[in-house]
Amino acid sequence: DFSPDDYNETYDMLTEEIRYVRDRMPLVKRQLAAAEHKLEWMSEKKHASRKIEKEVKRLKQELKQAKVERQQRESEFTELENALEVARRIHRYKTSTDAAEKIYFCLPMGPKQSQVLGSLDDKMTKSIGVVCREIDQDWMLLYRTLPFYPQRGSETIEKDIASVNMESARGPKEGRALEALTRWRRHHTRAKFDDLIEALKKIKRHDIVAEINKVLNPPRLMEDEEQEIYVPPSVAPELVPFYKELERYDQLRKAHKNRRKSVTQHKTAQKQKS
Repeated sequence: DFSPDDYNETYDMLTEEIRYVRDRMPLVKRQLAAAEHKLEWMSEKKHASRKIEKEVKRLKQELKQAKVERQQRESEFTELENALEVARRIHRYKTSTDAAEKIYFCLPMGPKQSQVLGSLDDKMTKSIGVVCREIDQDWMLLYRTLPFYPQRGSETIEKDIASVNMESARGPKEGRALEALTRWRRHHTRAKFDDLIEALKKIKRHDIVAEINKVLNPPRLMEDEEQEIYVPPSVAPELVPFYKELERYDQLRKAHKNRRKSVTQHKTAQKQKS
């Protein structure tokens, strides 16, 4: 049993709680709306993430296919480049008037090293080509020994050497020597063939001097060499010219092998001396 006072007290408490809930209702509604909005945003992001994952997978497949195609194109390019180089060599050999002599004496048949050095008929150009091929690491000593006009100080020469080393660090060794000799011809207004030969002699590279002389003054084949070829009686008369050509080709190959062997032995001896 409740007394009237208890009822009044209970009524007041309920009224107070209702008033409190009514005051809190807008805040709770706003929080609920914010939570619903965040859930909707997360759902959209999840959907977008799935779409991005599918797009990434598709792009990865395309990238893989592109890599395969790139390898195929690189392989085709390499084959074409090699074929073009072979075609150039064939054309160079066929258009050369002294191809047989050069093959016999193991003389270079390559194109000019650089357009800066002039044509192949230039004595200096041919000499520089031989120097670049044979000088190896002595190009720095050669550059210090070469004369300069106007006079070029030792510090400037050392800077030139450092610059050549930096510019041609990843290239072949011949490129460094070529760059150094190109600078010498550019800075030395009176550059002459004799200056180069004298500098090579000063650094005791007489082997390069001899090679230059051999390139500039190649020995010629004797005209009566073909007459010395023995033709067996069993060879039919109509096949005699072809037989002589084959014999001459065998002689050239043998001379080429002997020449390469002597060059290798000479280089080995030079390394042992150094």
